[in-house]
Formats: sequence, C-alpha cells, structure tokens
Amino acid sequence: VKINALDSEGTLLWQKSLPVDLLLQDILALDDGGCIAACSKVFSSPYMFFFCFDRNGNEILSDSLLLKQSTEYSFGDYGQVNLMHAANGNILVYGYCYDLSYASTFSCEYDYTINPLWEKVFTSGEGSFLNGCVLTPDGGYLFAGSAVDFSTPVATANVKLIKTNASGDAIWIKHYSPKEN
Repeated sequence: VKINALDSEGTLLWQKSLPVDLLLQDILALDDGGCIAACSKVFSSPYMFFFCFDRNGNEILSDSLLLKQSTEYSFGDYGQVNLMHAANGNILVYGYCYDLSYASTFSCEYDYTINPLWEKVFTSGEGSFLNGCVLTPDGGYLFAGSAVDFSTPVATANVKLIKTNASGDAIWIKHYSPKEN
C-alpha cells in the first residue's frame, strides 16, 4: 500500500509505503493537512492498524488496536473499517468484523493519538454490516448497513439503520425490508 499526497493540481507532494501485509481500509484528511490511515492485515486479524502522517509526509503515529468487546472477530479479509470526523472533532471508526460465519458491527471514538474514548458493538449476526454514517443535527450519528438472512434458499437483505447519541449509545435500530416489484 502506498499513500500519495497530491496538491490541488495533481502534483505529487509525498509518497509513503505501508507494511506489505496490510490492506488500506480508509483514509481521513485532517484539518492540519495531514492524514490518518486505517488498515487491516491481508489475512484476517482482530487488530486495526492506524498510521498518521503530517502535511509533509512525516509519520507521527503508528498503532494497532484490538476491538475489545469483540476479540474473536477479524478484520482484513473478513471486515471493513471506516473513518470520519466525530461531532466533537475526534475520529469516529466504524464498520464490521467477522469470523468465518458471524459478524459484529461496531463504532468507536478515538482522539488524534488513537486513545480510545468509547467503543460500542451494536449487533451481531450471520450477515450484519455497517457501511455508512452521517452526523445528525442533535450531535449523534446515523449508521447505515445491511442485515442479510442466509437461512432461506435465496438470501434476503434488509437495510439496517442505527441511530446513536454522541457517545455511540444506540437510541434505536431499525430494519427495512426491500419492496418486491
């Protein structure tokens, strides 16, 4: 994995290589011109790996974290990590992780030195995914994903929405079935 920083005209400013056994999951631009990258192992691991670079490409932080409430699950080949700015300016990390047959959806807030502030595991199930998130006007979050039922001959997916407060506590979780034509 290589991270390239470009100016507004596409000129390469700097390039950094990450360890060869990592998959880049997401990257977040920081207000100071730097960035933070979230990675996972190519072959599943319960750890999330973070690398932070300043605006000049200097590595200012690298760390790995275990999703504490879900240590039996894996990222990499079996999960997804997403980054966004939290309502209070910190970093919101969310997504899903798997073992070979079971998934867990999660959200965590970290400060810019990757110290955990809170961690929530929302739902577990055979096909449980979180793929998107937006800030809500009340300072909370609305997570979107899907819940797939594999128990029928043809798997069906429902849209899953999770509304939380600013600390990641679930206010409600709703599933919406697809309409049949």
